[in-house]
Amino acid sequence: RAPRAVDRLISQIEHRFQRWRPSVQPAYAEVESATEAFRLLTLALAAMLILVALLGSLGILDTLALNVLERRREIAVLRVLGATDTAFLLSFIGEGMTLGIVGWFLGMLLGYPAGRLLTHQLSRVLFSLEYIFEAKIVLASLGFVLMLTVSAGVGPALGAAHMRLREALRYE
Repeated sequence: RAPRAVDRLISQIEHRFQRWRPSVQPAYAEVESATEAFRLLTLALAAMLILVALLGSLGILDTLALNVLERRREIAVLRVLGATDTAFLLSFIGEGMTLGIVGWFLGMLLGYPAGRLLTHQLSRVLFSLEYIFEAKIVLASLGFVLMLTVSAGVGPALGAAHMRLREALRYE
C-alpha cells in the first residue's frame, strides 16, 4: 500500500520484463492525478461563480440606479404626498429582491439541466462524477442571491430616499 513499496515492485516488474518494454502506472498516481484535476475543476467553477455573482449584482445595481433616475418625477410626487425615506428604501430594495428572485428562478430552471449535462460530459472525459442537487444547497443559493440583491439595491435606494424635492422636479 505504501507508494515506495509499489514503486519498487513496479521497478522489479519492468526490469524482469524489460524486453517487452512494459509501461506500468501505479493506481495511486492515477488517483492523485484525478484528485488534482478535480481540485482544478472546483477552483474554475468557484471562479465562475464569483464572476457571475458580481455581474448579476452589477446588473441589478445598474437597473435600480436607472430606475431612480427615470422615476425622479414620481419620487417628487411621492415626496409631496409624504413618502418617507424608509418607504423608498423598502420599495427599491424590494424591487431589487424581486429581480434577484426572478433571476435565481431562471438560473435554477436553466442551470439544472446544464449542470447535469456538464457532469455527464466531465464523467466521460475525466472520471466518474455524481450530480448532487440538494435542497439545502438550493436554499443557500437563494439566500446568497437575496444577500447580493439587497446589497446591490442599497445604493440606489439610498439615492432615491435622499433625493430632495428640488432635484427630483428638475427637468433635463
